[in-house]
Amino acid sequence: MELLALSLASFSGIGHAIWNFLTKRSVDKEVFLWWMLFLRTVFLLPLFAIWARGISIPFVSLLCATGSAVFYGICMALMGKAYEKGDLSLVYLLSRSNPVYIPIWAALFLGERLSPLGLVGIAVTCLGVYTVGLEAISLKAILSPIRSLNSRPS
Repeated sequence: MELLALSLASFSGIGHAIWNFLTKRSVDKEVFLWWMLFLRTVFLLPLFAIWARGISIPFVSLLCATGSAVFYGICMALMGKAYEKGDLSLVYLLSRSNPVYIPIWAALFLGERLSPLGLVGIAVTCLGVYTVGLEAISLKAILSPIRSLNSRPS
């Protein structure tokens, strides 16, 4: 992998971990997330305007981008609520596993085919989310969540 690509991916991961950590530590999570998204927009919109100068963007693309922004805003509001109620370790892991669902939904609803390598990627991501949440690296810890499915709530 190229050093630039590896560096960008690493900084992206670190950035995501930091803002999730700061969100969890903030007093009002929704306000924190709102300001974060607002400041990101204020910073990136002029850069986009410079980059997109002279480019014709179809109306349907703008409509899709607006819809995506609305859903992303809803996602951030729900993430703020999740951080109010849940542990950082659980909420962060679940929020990072969202990309697993996109190819599955594309296969189910759009008729796209998943490649064998794509299926391996989904399996590795699920395995990573599962193992990072473990309390210890032991057979007992690995089987504990599975065993708890069989127990009755108290």
